[in-house]
Order: sequence, then C-alpha cells, then structure tokens
Amino acid sequence: MTFSELVVGLCVLAAPIAAWSHGDWPPKHGGLMNEGGETSFELVQKPEGIHFYVSDHGEVMETADSKATLTVINSKHTQTFDGTTPGKGMLYFQNASAKPGDQVILKVQFRAGSIAIGRYLMLNKSKKPSN
Repeated sequence: MTFSELVVGLCVLAAPIAAWSHGDWPPKHGGLMNEGGETSFELVQKPEGIHFYVSDHGEVMETADSKATLTVINSKHTQTFDGTTPGKGMLYFQNASAKPGDQVILKVQFRAGSIAIGRYLMLNKSKKPSN
C-alpha cells in the first residue's frame, strides 16, 4: 500500500466522524433544532414567548451578556424582538410567536464577540418535511 492510498483510506474512514462532530443534536426540551452549524439552537414555543436553548457540540453554552435578536417573517409583515438571557444556555423572546410558513431567524452576539445565526422554516405539524 502506498502512502497516498493510506491517506485516502484514512480520510474515507474519518469522514463520518467529522460529519458527526458538526452534526445536528437531538432536541432536549421538545423543540425544533436548527440545521447544522457549530452552535445549536433549540426553539421552544410557549404561550408567553419563544425560548431558545443554546449548545455547542452538545454542551450548554454561556449566554450571559449576549445580545440576541429574533426576526419572524411571514407574507404580511416582519417582526423583530430583543432577547433576554434568563439562565445559562438560554435566550428568551417575550411575546414572540411563529406560525406554520413563518421564517424565524435568530442572531446572537456572545460576550466574547462571536456571532451565531439559527434559521428555521416553521412547518405545519401535521405535514412531514419532504426529502
């Protein structure tokens, strides 16, 4: 076996591990997870507003002193909400809600200055997403 064959073989074996390390995590709070990215956001709708649970590779992230903005877009209008940080790994947007068909965009600037964005397209619960 040549060196280049060995390198190619190792890359093929490592690809699933690399994909998993940046993959999506299952929801822990009964919500919807954003697609991909380093930072995972779980969107949970409650009667009083929308909550997000924030993690990085499955580990809860520090959200204290973060600045978060939530934008909900539908065919009639766009609404923007400023978030609060009620606890570690949590963001809260009072009075925010999203309905099927709405686009939801979360933008967070963490204390150290890094920015993460989570995007969602709200689907009707009775319909399964198409592949």
